[in-house]
Amino acid sequence: MNEAGLQVFFIRRAGFGRTTALPRLLLSSEHIDSGSAQVTEATIINYLLDAYDLTGAVLLTIGTAGPIGVRLISMSTRIRFSIFANPAFNQDKGDGFKPGWLNSMLEEAILNRPATRLASRGFKFQLKRNFASFYRNLLQRSDGDLHYLDNYQSDYEEASRVLSQVSSDTFFYHFRSALSKDAIMKDGFFRSHNAVATQGTQTTEMIARNLKEECRRLAIPIEYHSSGYRMLPYTSPGFLLGLMGNYAGPIVS
Repeated sequence: MNEAGLQVFFIRRAGFGRTTALPRLLLSSEHIDSGSAQVTEATIINYLLDAYDLTGAVLLTIGTAGPIGVRLISMSTRIRFSIFANPAFNQDKGDGFKPGWLNSMLEEAILNRPATRLASRGFKFQLKRNFASFYRNLLQRSDGDLHYLDNYQSDYEEASRVLSQVSSDTFFYHFRSALSKDAIMKDGFFRSHNAVATQGTQTTEMIARNLKEECRRLAIPIEYHSSGYRMLPYTSPGFLLGLMGNYAGPIVS
């Protein structure tokens, strides 16, 4: 992206790395389900856009960041185009997440905080024991993702360090906000926004089918890439640059 002449801001969400977590009161089921927590986080990022006086920005959200992205584009006039990579728009839980242990963990985690606390302990234990083995198991369906893992293990090691410090309350917030019905996502939501969803063709069949149906309902186009699944934005920068050119025109003057 830098070689293409773009200025890139990587934003770690609240509660990850050295960023301050949202107040615990906001991470209750009630505030997550009402969208109050997501609006708060989107407002913080919107303040960042204002502070740097950014205009014509391209927003890229990945996975569980989707609920923040849809609120941010609703409140900011500084974003010209948005890419929702591998989003979980009202994703049915079903058995779509692989491997199986991940699906079971997510189904329990979004229901109650004690389950999330137990799941996060097991998650962190696996990362500490062997982070490479953990990610290899998680990314097993995608050759593109595994290739990225083999070539950038230091990135995954850093990600493991960050994730091992995230509180169970923050995990609960991320899982519940991304995998529960979102009231803001009404029929045709994206008709007033320049946005696209992306997905790798190595995604599980159920998740791919659910996303296709939701994108149709929400009126957002979906673009597919032959390589990658969870790590698509990292494995295929040329694909993202192509989307920017097709949907937003020249980004660099």
